[in-house]
Amino acid sequence: VTVSTPIRPTSCRYEGFPRCGRRDLLRSEAADEKKTLKMNRALVARSLVSRAGFSTSARTAGNKVPQMQKEMQVPDGKLLYLKGGSGDRIFYRTTMGLVIFGVGYSLISLVVAMLPKKNE
Repeated sequence: VTVSTPIRPTSCRYEGFPRCGRRDLLRSEAADEKKTLKMNRALVARSLVSRAGFSTSARTAGNKVPQMQKEMQVPDGKLLYLKGGSGDRIFYRTTMGLVIFGVGYSLISLVVAMLPKKNE
């Protein structure tokens, strides 16, 4: 008859294991607290970084509406939708090009649809 002995864990972390000393428990609790503190520091740092990306500083928080109103109301002969600069010109010309292309393509499609094909 063989008697089997219970297998003891190499590191005692829980109170339910046999021959688990109080000193071992205190060490494992201290290690758990250190891990928790590291994780909490990382979370706090991450939240501070993410908040900093969406906050505005005092330099950029000025109101630009009055300045833009003055620029748009200057009687310089330009159309209102072109007073914004080169970006507005590019956007306007691209839009007008697409409109002209779309109208032309739809007219060509109508002409092709109106003329029947010859059956030979």
